[in-house]
Amino acid sequence: MASTEQCVFVTLCDERYLPRAVALQVSLTRYAPDAVLYIACMTEQCEKEVENLHIPNVYGFSKTSIEEAYPALKEAKKNRSASEYLFTITPAVVKYMLDHTPVELVTYVDSDMYFFSDPTPVIESLKGASVGITPHRYTKKTKRLEEKAGIYNVGWVSFRSDENGIACCNWWLESCIEWCYDRYEGEKFADQKYLNQFSKRFKGVVDINHVGVNAAPWNVEQYTVSVKNGQVFLDDQPLVLYHFSTLAHFHNDLYLAGTALSGIVLEGPLRENVYQVYLAVLTAHGRTLPRSLRLPKGLALFSGVGLRFMRRIALAYLRKGILSTKDSAK
Repeated sequence: MASTEQCVFVTLCDERYLPRAVALQVSLTRYAPDAVLYIACMTEQCEKEVENLHIPNVYGFSKTSIEEAYPALKEAKKNRSASEYLFTITPAVVKYMLDHTPVELVTYVDSDMYFFSDPTPVIESLKGASVGITPHRYTKKTKRLEEKAGIYNVGWVSFRSDENGIACCNWWLESCIEWCYDRYEGEKFADQKYLNQFSKRFKGVVDINHVGVNAAPWNVEQYTVSVKNGQVFLDDQPLVLYHFSTLAHFHNDLYLAGTALSGIVLEGPLRENVYQVYLAVLTAHGRTLPRSLRLPKGLALFSGVGLRFMRRIALAYLRKGILSTKDSAK
C-alpha cells in the first residue's frame, strides 16, 4: 500500500478503458517512479485483469467494495444510465481512498490522461491546501461550453485528508447521489459543475493554474506547443498531464483526435510529440479504444456500407485530425 509521502493518484475504468489506465500508469512510472496509481474497477473482469497486470505501484479495488461502503449509491444507480452512474460514483472513489487508505493527499485523474513530465512539483504546490481543482481554461472558441460544463474539469481533482478536504468530498458525493445526470440543469451538470461551488462552501480550495496540468482540446490552442530537450512545453511551462478525452478509434489503424471539434488543426509538436506519443503507448498494450460513444455526432451513425465514403468525408472535415498507429510506430 502507498505511504503518505508518495504522490497518490486514483482513476476508474472498466475493461474497455483499462488500456488507457495502463498507459496512464506507464507515463506516471516514467516521470515519477515512486508514485502510486489506484484503479477503481467497475467490473469483475476489469478487477481480474488489474490483478493480472503485475505492475509495480498499481492497486485495484472493486466497485462492489465502494457500493458496500456507501450503500446510497445502489439506490441512485436505479435511476441513472451507465455513464451517469460513472459520474455519480467518481466522488465515492475519492472518498473510499480517504476512508480506507493512509494517504495524506489523493488526486483523482480520468483514465484517458497521460503524463508528459513529473507531477511532483504540482502536488507539492498544494501544501497548505485542502482541495485542488483545475479550471478548463477555455479558449475564445470553446468558451461557450462553460455555461454547461462549468468552470472546472473533473480530470484532475485533489483532496487532502483534513477537515475541509473530507467535508468537501462528502458534500460532492452527497450532491451526486441526489442529482447526477448527463444534462445541463441550472447550476448542475453531471458530477462536474458541482466543482463551481467548492470554494464558496469550503475553505482551503485552490485553483491549479499550471497550464500544463489538464491540458486538453478545449484549451491547448491558446498556447504555443514546443519541444525543448525532449520536453513538451505549453508556452514556457512544461506539459505535465494531457487529457485525451476526444480520442476515438475510427477504422482499422485510424483514430480520430477530436481536436477539430475545438477548431484545432492537429499538426507540429501537438501531433507528433503529444498525440502520436500517446497513441504509440496506448496501442502497444494490446487493445484499441472502443469506438462506440466516442465518435463525434454523425460519424457514429455510419459503419459497414459507405464506410469508405465516410472516411473520405472525415479526412476532409477533420483537417489533419486523423491519427494512424502506423505513424506512431515509425
